[in-house]
Amino acid sequence: SPVDELQLYKAAAEVLAQLRTLPVSSIALPAYDDSPLFAELALFCDWFLPQAVGATKAATLKPEFMNIWRDVLNDAELQHNVAVLRDYHADNLLWLPQREGAARVGLLDYQDALLGDGAYDMVSYLEDARRDVAPATVAKVLRHYLNLSGETEDSFMRRYAVLGAQRNCKIIGIFVRLCVRDGKPHYLDYLPRVWRLLEQELKHPVLAPVRTWMDKYVSSQFRGSFTPDSTIGALS
Repeated sequence: SPVDELQLYKAAAEVLAQLRTLPVSSIALPAYDDSPLFAELALFCDWFLPQAVGATKAATLKPEFMNIWRDVLNDAELQHNVAVLRDYHADNLLWLPQREGAARVGLLDYQDALLGDGAYDMVSYLEDARRDVAPATVAKVLRHYLNLSGETEDSFMRRYAVLGAQRNCKIIGIFVRLCVRDGKPHYLDYLPRVWRLLEQELKHPVLAPVRTWMDKYVSSQFRGSFTPDSTIGALS
């Protein structure tokens, strides 16, 4: 029900703001640091890039892509002080209006949680690969979260853009893998939305090196809906 969108998304932001109040010493989770972040980025190179440029060229471009991202992630100044649920989106949230406060939002699918940057879960549900969220809702929910969390807007929005772009690169790789390896082509239907979100994030100045790389190597025919060649597998 679109009329409920803002209320529901604000409530989900309140959950994430509350997670920020947990002391790090009480969160027994592995770190969401370079190791998982780069493993996720590798999915873009291993599964999507061979489709766009061929396997041989993809293998030569992968180190360059990773090095660019290493600099971008360093410049983003990511935090590692919040329980990041990692699959925080509408399909994994339950509305429980009989409860009060953040408890009105029930949580599913958080078994892969890590200790990382709170901006990740915000971008995960506001830039949903499966559904459009009204731009006005996104703006109001971000402002609501910033007010609740006390985050500095410039710092938060830089990390939000970087983690959103990292996440969408990962998703593109996963959706191509689901089609080519697992025989689930319906995930390709989401690619135009994911690419649109990624293009939006790449406008942030901190992501200029990634945008330049994309413009150089990934043609427009692959930035959206396309049919992968099932004979092209992943980079070994």
